[in-house]
Amino acid sequence: MRAETPRWWEAGGRTTSALIAGLLVLSGCGAPRRDRSPEPPAVSLAPAATPTPDPSTSAVTAALAAYRSMWTSYIEAGRTTDPQDDAVIGRYADGDALAALQAGLDVNRRDGVIVKGDVTMSPKTTAMTPGKVEVLDCLDTSASTRVKATPGGAPFTDSPGGKRRVTASVRDLAGTWKVISFVPYEVGSC
Repeated sequence: MRAETPRWWEAGGRTTSALIAGLLVLSGCGAPRRDRSPEPPAVSLAPAATPTPDPSTSAVTAALAAYRSMWTSYIEAGRTTDPQDDAVIGRYADGDALAALQAGLDVNRRDGVIVKGDVTMSPKTTAMTPGKVEVLDCLDTSASTRVKATPGGAPFTDSPGGKRRVTASVRDLAGTWKVISFVPYEVGSC
């Protein structure tokens, strides 16, 4: 069942359907002790085992990162009325998903509203085929709302947020994982 009241990610009442990684390498060198005789280096006769990365794990990681980054970039773009901020969403979304997010931002701009607050995501993979990952999330929008962009502007009443089920399809498009469609359900659906 789809939401009947449009929220900030919905266009005109219709809902349509990055990998962020950090590596910290710490190394330390100490001065050799002069009071000891040097010890010969340890020799290993066994070949070093190099783990082969599991392609399905890499795909899931990349797909979930694209999903999270799509919502994060959408929220960030919604904090302003500047259309230039919309471009970053295209790094993480394509097709119906990108069209729906851009339409939502256009509606916000037309209505003179911006997004305040954040959403909480908890996506999980439900299915995977080569090049495609299906995602299920319980997106919590209770800490976000739309407000008038101008200080002292007319009050704006947004529909209440809450936990809602979101299903999404994420695909590998020429080496870049992007959300191609998503469907948000009504508040209380998860």
